[in-house]
Amino acid sequence: MRGHQAIFTADRSFTEIYAWALTVTNVAWSLGVELAFYAIAPYLIKRTTRQLFVLAALALVVKVYAVTTLHNDLPYRMLPFVFVNFLAGVLAYRMRSVLINSLGWYTPWICYCLMFALTTALPTGWADWEYSFLVVAVTALIVPTLFDYTKKVKFDNRLGEYPYLFYLFHIMAVGIVHAVLTRRAGISNAYLVSVCDISVTLFFSYLVLSVENRYIEPYRQALGRPLGYRETAAAAEITS
Repeated sequence: MRGHQAIFTADRSFTEIYAWALTVTNVAWSLGVELAFYAIAPYLIKRTTRQLFVLAALALVVKVYAVTTLHNDLPYRMLPFVFVNFLAGVLAYRMRSVLINSLGWYTPWICYCLMFALTTALPTGWADWEYSFLVVAVTALIVPTLFDYTKKVKFDNRLGEYPYLFYLFHIMAVGIVHAVLTRRAGISNAYLVSVCDISVTLFFSYLVLSVENRYIEPYRQALGRPLGYRETAAAAEITS
């Protein structure tokens, strides 16, 4: 908003209202990207692999154009510029058998090493677009394969429910901890503050996940059942 008029701008400094200050958590902007993907995902998975490759190529052109023309962070986090990220994931999942068959039993170890390097040993001094394309390419290569090897591990499945919630609440948790410990109590020990930040973030993540599993997940599963499922299940119970 600027001059009592709604405008589209790639630079947040041009707006009169700091919109992020009105949100519970500053990273809530990513929910819009997630919802947009979920809306189109059912149509994507029905496309042939050849069609997805064509769409991925077009999406890559769009992202490259955005990277070269928009000198800010929008090409790395907003639609339609991150559309290629989603398509890369779909294609990688469909093509995962190629990687598994070509590398044999070495595949999971290679993927684990690549994941470790991706999260701890990225080179310094690169441009943002270089990091972006590297992360997307390597992640698309290794995540579907690792999922195939760990999908039956209960601990891994349970742990996999926390990262996105952790991401959503970590900024809010940091604000709460710093307001209580640093400003009010005067505690500035970095280790103690970090432990409290992580603990508060995990608490909110666990709380939301518990509510979701108890109240939302059963409703979602009921919506996903075929029509007439309840009637058929009830009739089966009566006859048995």
